[in-house]
Amino acid sequence: MTEDMGMGYVGMLASMGERVSFSEIDRTIDENSYVLGSNDELMIYIWGSVSEVLTATVDHEGKLIIPAVGIVPVSGMTLADTKKKVMEKVLTTYRDVDITVVLSRIRKFRAYILGEVQKPGAYTVNGATRVSDLIELAGGFIKGDSCRQRAIEIENEARGKRFADMQLFYHNNDLRLNPYLSEGDRVFVRKRTDIVSVSGEVMYPGTYDFMEGDRVATLIEAAGGFTRNGDSTRILLTRFANDRDSLVSFTMNMREAADFSLCKDDRIVVSRLSDYRIHRNVWVTGEVKYPGRYPVRKDKTRLRDAIEMAGGFTDDALLAQSVLFRKRRFLQKDDEFEVLENVPFSSLTPLEKGYIRAKFIGKENVFSIDFKRLYKNNGDIFNVVLMDGDSIVINRRTQAVEVTGAVVMPGLVSYKEGADVRYYISEAGGYNARAKKTQTILIRGSSGVWLRPRDADEVNEGDIILVPEREYKEFFMVARDILVVLSSIAAVITAYIAVSNAMK
Repeated sequence: MTEDMGMGYVGMLASMGERVSFSEIDRTIDENSYVLGSNDELMIYIWGSVSEVLTATVDHEGKLIIPAVGIVPVSGMTLADTKKKVMEKVLTTYRDVDITVVLSRIRKFRAYILGEVQKPGAYTVNGATRVSDLIELAGGFIKGDSCRQRAIEIENEARGKRFADMQLFYHNNDLRLNPYLSEGDRVFVRKRTDIVSVSGEVMYPGTYDFMEGDRVATLIEAAGGFTRNGDSTRILLTRFANDRDSLVSFTMNMREAADFSLCKDDRIVVSRLSDYRIHRNVWVTGEVKYPGRYPVRKDKTRLRDAIEMAGGFTDDALLAQSVLFRKRRFLQKDDEFEVLENVPFSSLTPLEKGYIRAKFIGKENVFSIDFKRLYKNNGDIFNVVLMDGDSIVINRRTQAVEVTGAVVMPGLVSYKEGADVRYYISEAGGYNARAKKTQTILIRGSSGVWLRPRDADEVNEGDIILVPEREYKEFFMVARDILVVLSSIAAVITAYIAVSNAMK
């Protein structure tokens, strides 16, 4: 049978109301904690002067009957103690032999689970079944915060009352608080009454059951312990000072928390270590030898450091168009910019147009860096301190300048060192008939900044030269506008003549 088919069979039995046995063993049985019961089977291997294998089963009275040896009472004994007692008994019959005792078969029995579980009732289990397994067989806890997951009661007439703690078991992997079941066990999950809570830097913050005798450290353990950023030297506990809303607070470290008793409704907050091993990184991409993400130190790592970690520039790096992007830490709403964005660009004043351009450039978060001067004598001013999340983009050489707009042959023009804007427009065939020559602009490929040709000391590889066009109007539209103006003038003149005649 495959695993999927097996799970389907278990589900089918459960839907028919059958109690499904739980026979899996979660780990090697601990002989010091496993308590023998009726129908547990032992095999006794004898070597030496005599070689034999004896089989003995614990009866319902808790006795182990060993053939040719005798009776060994084992009721309530652990497996480890039973092995010692069996060896002592066998050595009274056999001389000069070595003896090995093993648990060869685990008993099965019925155990009850009641209270706040999905399907309370009796289930067939075995000696290797733990309390958590029985809860799982019963469909788990009732959803929500209505049930106690700590102080789960295990009643047994022969062994007395024991307790299980699922929150400490699940969050702190403490098997001692998830004991094996025995014959006659009745597990009872009560409704939750008293609570405490823990928040902050713990693995599982939330609300927990309050138990008499708990310490602050106990609750932190139940919550899975500290996170990697948890500050064990600053634990804040807030407590009601009376039955009203008055509060009192205590601050302690973990050593003090081990002795500090909890009261119901206490609230614990574990503080966070500031700047503890924060992973700060920058991206270096494009024309470097080893692109990727690299770690940086706060207020220490500089631009050149990151480029060197990435192996330096390749031969194809275009430094004039390389950029450093920085994330904005705080985004402030700009109502004025939102209004201007919805106004046609042609209707804006020169000042408003400049403001719009500046805001769009700012949206790109481009840091003002001249990579060409970064490694020169005066390059220290560009060797900025990096911040977490920065992106360094080293672009690839294009060996061209783009000329677009009102030129005869818009497109890329081969880059020529030292050439000015007029050279590139000439190489693009010159201005066409609709060009606004005086409004030609140079757009820096690295930053997107707009410059007038006379304000640019040079044209860089990758820059864009934009020649605007004059607005085009068809002849009939121009004629219509002229007629409207003439009609308005004629109407004014007519009205003036009429008024003048009336006054005579």
